[in-house]
Amino acid sequence: MPVVGDTLYRVPASSYLNYLVTNGIILLTTYTKYDTPVEKEAQVIGIFKKYFPGRVIKLIDAMPLNWMGGGMHCASQNEPKSARKNARLTEKE
Repeated sequence: MPVVGDTLYRVPASSYLNYLVTNGIILLTTYTKYDTPVEKEAQVIGIFKKYFPGRVIKLIDAMPLNWMGGGMHCASQNEPKSARKNARLTEKE
């Protein structure tokens, strides 16, 4: 528990691992605006291109979401197609 006079730091929940996979596109955060070296981010992009061949990588600034404790994947609340299909079947019964 903080004590009067303690310095508290607020840290954003930022990570390249909080990304979103969509049809043909990977939405990936960019942190170069926040002093991440361009070379480091190029390495990250290279890794994503290797493991997601044929998908376009779009870089976006997700820092506002990071400051609220999440990121793109957290905010999207995506669900698999099969889960939606099963939910519809259940609702009709």
